[in-house]
Amino acid sequence: MDFYYLFFREDQSNFGVSRLQGSLDTARKALLGSLVYRFTRLYYQSLEEHKKYLQQFTNVTKRLITGQSKGPVNSIPHLWLKQWTEDYLNELYEQTGINVRLTEAALEHLSTAPDYHCAKNGLEQAAQFA
Repeated sequence: MDFYYLFFREDQSNFGVSRLQGSLDTARKALLGSLVYRFTRLYYQSLEEHKKYLQQFTNVTKRLITGQSKGPVNSIPHLWLKQWTEDYLNELYEQTGINVRLTEAALEHLSTAPDYHCAKNGLEQAAQFA
């Protein structure tokens, strides 16, 4: 848990306003404090999302390096897999404008997925990481 202390000078020079020499009233200090609190909370929430993303990326990378899968290996026919991944990646391109293509090695690794959901999840994660 972090603790922050917000200090306001009497002459408002913290905010780049040098002509106004009066001090801030309590309502304005509360408004500024609320803004700082919300920005800080947003920062920590996005930090947690990035930590989850990095953990997921690390796990996928470890599985790729070690060649582990989560179930028995049943090879998917290569042509079917290639057409399915091309369709999925074309849909992704239409939605985001980002063009992603898989190498033959990636298709070969994807063909060892134990079921459709695992293959789809792996393709989605690969596209997201790319």
